[in-house]
Amino acid sequence: MTTTLPNLDLAVPTKAGIAQQTRRQRMKVGAVAATLLVVALLGAWAATPQSATPLDPDSPAPGGARAVAEILRDQGIPVERVTDRSQALASPVGSTIVVAYPELLGQADLDALASSPADVVLLGEPVQATRPLLGITTVAITKVRDREPVCALPAALRAGRALMGGAGFTLTLGPGQDGDLCYPEGDAATLVQVRDSVHSVTVVGTGSFVTNDRLADGGNAALALDLIGTQPTVVWWLPTLQLDGQQSLTSLLPDAVWLGLAQLAVAVALVAWWRGRRLGRVVIEPLPVVVRAAETTEGRARLYQRNQARDAAAKHLREATVARLLRPLHLPTAATPEAVVAAVASRTGRPAETVAGLLYGPTPGDDAALVGLAHALDALEKEVRPL
Repeated sequence: MTTTLPNLDLAVPTKAGIAQQTRRQRMKVGAVAATLLVVALLGAWAATPQSATPLDPDSPAPGGARAVAEILRDQGIPVERVTDRSQALASPVGSTIVVAYPELLGQADLDALASSPADVVLLGEPVQATRPLLGITTVAITKVRDREPVCALPAALRAGRALMGGAGFTLTLGPGQDGDLCYPEGDAATLVQVRDSVHSVTVVGTGSFVTNDRLADGGNAALALDLIGTQPTVVWWLPTLQLDGQQSLTSLLPDAVWLGLAQLAVAVALVAWWRGRRLGRVVIEPLPVVVRAAETTEGRARLYQRNQARDAAAKHLREATVARLLRPLHLPTAATPEAVVAAVASRTGRPAETVAGLLYGPTPGDDAALVGLAHALDALEKEVRPL
C-alpha cells in the first residue's frame, strides 16, 4: 500500500518578512492611537463643561447656586449670569442685581450699586469698602449657623430659621431711608436691608444659604426666593479680578481646554499601558526627586482644607502678607502689630480698625470667608506696593 503525504509548505521567515510584520504592527498601533485621539478631541469639542464656581447660578456643584436660579426661572423670573461690570451696573428699574463676591468690588463699584435703580443683594461682606455702604458698617466676623430672624422684615419672618453668619453689620439710617437688621449676633446683624424711594440694598454676611447643598434646609429657600425674586428679572453678577499682568497663562485658559487635555491624557495612558505591558517588568532605579514649591504649597493647602484648618491657613496668609509689607513700609522685622497697622493705614488711607481686622483679625468662619480674606489681603498688599 502506498501512502501519499500532503504537500507541506514549511516556509522559513526571512528578514524582509519580519520587517513587514513589524511595520504592520506599528501601523495597527498608530491607527489605534489616532482613533483614540480623534475620539478625545471630538469629546472635548462636543462636551459642554459645567461650572464648579461657588455661588455660580450655572453650577450644579454643592457650592453652586443653580437650584435657586432654576426655581426662579420656573416662576417666570429670568436669571442672567454676567461677569462684565458695566453690564451688571446698567441693570434698569425692575431688576435685582445679585453680587456673588462683593469682596472683589472696589469703592467705586459699591458707590455705583448704592445709586443703581435696581434692587441689590450682596452675598457676603464688601471688605474693600472704605466707607459705610448706605449706612451699613461691618463690625464682626461671626460663625455660620442656623439663626432666628428676630426682626420685622417680611422675607425673614416668612422664612424663619435660616443659615446666616459670616459677617456682622450695624446700620445707621439716613434721611428718607428705612431698614431692618435680622438674624442677630450680639449687637450686630448678619442680614441688613436698607430701603429708600428708589430701591432696596440687602447685605448678607454669607451666601451659604443659597447654595445647592443647603437651599433645602430650614427656611433658606424661602429667604433666598423672597430676597432675590422680588423683581421681574435677576442679574447675577460674578465679579472678576482686573487683569494686572500678574496672572499666569494657565489661569486664563477656558475650562474646555482642560477637559480636552484630560481626555487626551487618558487616551495616551491607555496606549502606553497596552504597549508597555509587553516590555517586561519595570526596572527600578533610585533617582533624585525634586518637588516644586507650587506642588508643596498646593499639597499643604489641600491638607488644611481636608482638616478644616482655617485658623492655620488664615495665620499663614496674614503672616506672609505682613512679612512682605515690612520692607516697603521701612519697618524692622520685629515691628509690633500696632506699628504695622499704623504704617499700612497711613500708606493706604484705610481706617486702622479695617487694617487690623485684615492683618490680625479673628479666624474666618467658613471657606468662602477664607477666600475673601485672601483676596482682601492681596488687594491691601497691592495698595501698599503699587506696580
